[in-house]
Amino acid sequence: MQEVVQAKLNDSIFSVNHDGVTYYFNRVSGCLEKVVNSQSEEFLLNGPLPAGALNSCRYYREADTGFVECVYKGDSKLAVQWKFAPGQPTVMNYNYVQRVPAAFAGISFDLPDSAMGTVKMVAEGPYRVWKNRLRGQQFGVWSKPFNNSITGESWLYPEFKGYYAAFYWAEIGAPAKTFRLFNETPGVFLQLGRPGRALAVTNDNVNPSFPAGNIGLMNSIPAIGTKFQPAERMGPQSQLNVQLNAPFYGKLTFDFNH
Repeated sequence: MQEVVQAKLNDSIFSVNHDGVTYYFNRVSGCLEKVVNSQSEEFLLNGPLPAGALNSCRYYREADTGFVECVYKGDSKLAVQWKFAPGQPTVMNYNYVQRVPAAFAGISFDLPDSAMGTVKMVAEGPYRVWKNRLRGQQFGVWSKPFNNSITGESWLYPEFKGYYAAFYWAEIGAPAKTFRLFNETPGVFLQLGRPGRALAVTNDNVNPSFPAGNIGLMNSIPAIGTKFQPAERMGPQSQLNVQLNAPFYGKLTFDFNH
């Protein structure tokens, strides 16, 4: 028998129970703050982190299916809809418009470094990519243990933190406490963490921009420069990303109870 989707509302939190997993949404920010599964394991997953201010956030039902819908105002015009249907995976649909030239475009979640553990993913790997350095990786199943390796300063390769092309699926988390993330939109990059800055570096040429969160689903990513040249001087592939008012659409599926 399929469990009925249940929701509790108060002044600051939506809590939605979906097939034994409880999702906690902040009604002020619109973000999913945490998830507690049927084994009482808690996942801290703050997001998606908006670029603008929250305009509206509501919970509603259609038949036996529950929805949390949040809309943000600002340059990005982000709209997010979470769908909770009994017996089906949790789905997040989103769309946004990036109206100004930017180093990157996408959404992100704030998962602590300590909760990443090993990532197993279907994407291009094993190394990360940049907008102007996309070639050389192979599409397949890759497993990467968490590390804080910084290129040229430490020798633990391949680096963990960065952007990965052609992302479709990932299992993320510490041992015995993982969740699965499925992407249904072609051409999306996975962002894992935010790389640290090498101590000897005196400029930002090799420190491209990253979103506020640690787990990102990106439609465009930044270029990287060299020790002596900033990215914008490296040619057409190294310029800021420009979107011509056409919205980006994405669909993610989450599994916290596999």
